[in-house]
Amino acid sequence: TPIMKRFVQTFVLAPAVDAKQKYYVHNDIFRYQDDTVWIPAIDNTSTKISSPTTAYVNEGNLLLISLKFLFNIE
Repeated sequence: TPIMKRFVQTFVLAPAVDAKQKYYVHNDIFRYQDDTVWIPAIDNTSTKISSPTTAYVNEGNLLLISLKFLFNIE
């Protein structure tokens, strides 16, 4: 039975000094969430990733982008 595991990937973006409307990745954080979801196997040949849930937070000069995914870790 495949295991689906949730994770969150968060990017902290800082504005580029030499260009307007451009950012660089100041920090990239990847972590698994504690809950694991067991699902019945339907098709073992494909790995499916859910659409991300995205949150944006503007903190002064930094932009925080958080993405939540559910993916197959067979």
